[in-house]
Amino acid sequence: MKKVENLIGEFWIPVIGYESKYEISNFCRVKILNRTGIRSGRYKTNSVVREEQLLATFYNKKGYQRVALILNKKAKKYFLHRLFAIHFIPNPENKPYINHINGIKDDNRIENLEWCTSKENIDHAFNTGLRIPPKGEKHYSSKKVLCTTLGISFSCVDEAARELGVGATSIRRVTSNECVHVKGLNFIYI
Repeated sequence: MKKVENLIGEFWIPVIGYESKYEISNFCRVKILNRTGIRSGRYKTNSVVREEQLLATFYNKKGYQRVALILNKKAKKYFLHRLFAIHFIPNPENKPYINHINGIKDDNRIENLEWCTSKENIDHAFNTGLRIPPKGEKHYSSKKVLCTTLGISFSCVDEAARELGVGATSIRRVTSNECVHVKGLNFIYI
């Protein structure tokens, strides 16, 4: 049987929850282990040994690599960088997210990944240019807003919130039709 050839310095460990089926390497490769299956032909049924092989990866719409692991005929998709981090990067502070330090979404090297909080993840996305903050007219804080109930216009949502004693988030929810009014007041962007 042909084995997957290791790269120089590569080693493998079992994937948690899939110990007898898959292994992941310190180079962020996943392999399917040797397995026995049944092959049915037109005239006979026999068992076959399938060789270990590298698991194919695919990209989601946002450009992240994913893999599908199968257990009991049910497939579950995992982000490759997250699966890798769970197995190879210590997380003593129990942070829930993973950053690609250089901002390249498929650069899954161990030195390019770090555990982070939600805020650290969002800040990192803005700092690396993965997310660009809306500016000018597109930004909600620069849009004029009209309180249709009182007939008063304001230069921005924050000004309306201060002047009327209501929450800015509540005004934004009214303008996006998530709710009908806030404290009996209706708002629209103008």
